[in-house]
Amino acid sequence: MFSYNIIRNLNDLEILIYNYVVSNPQDVVHMTIRELAGKLNVSSTSILRFCSKVGCDGYSEFKYRLKESLEARERIGSSADIAMIQDFFNKAEKNELDAEMEKAAQLIYSSRSFYH
Repeated sequence: MFSYNIIRNLNDLEILIYNYVVSNPQDVVHMTIRELAGKLNVSSTSILRFCSKVGCDGYSEFKYRLKESLEARERIGSSADIAMIQDFFNKAEKNELDAEMEKAAQLIYSSRSFYH
C-alpha cells in the first residue's frame, strides 16, 4: 500500500502518521479520523492530507484500502514479505540508488571529521 516513492515524499508530520499506521494497522481500520488525529495529537486535516498523498480520496477510502491490504497479507502470508524484499532489491539495482549512495560517499569523504 505504501510504495517507496510515496514514503520518501512525506513530510515529518506525515511520517509520524505513517509510522503509527504501519505499527497499528488493525487498530487504525477501526478508528475514526478524530480518534486517529487525537491519538497522534495532529489535526483531522493533517490526516486527510496524508490520505491524499498516499493516493486516497479521503479517510474512508484509506481505511478501506488498509483493510484490504491486511486481508490480502493474511491470505498470502509470508509470500508478501518475500515480494517486499524482492521489490526492495529490484529498486536497489536501479541507478537511482547508486547515485544516492555515491552522493553519501562523497559527503563522508569530503567531511572534515569522521567518527567511527
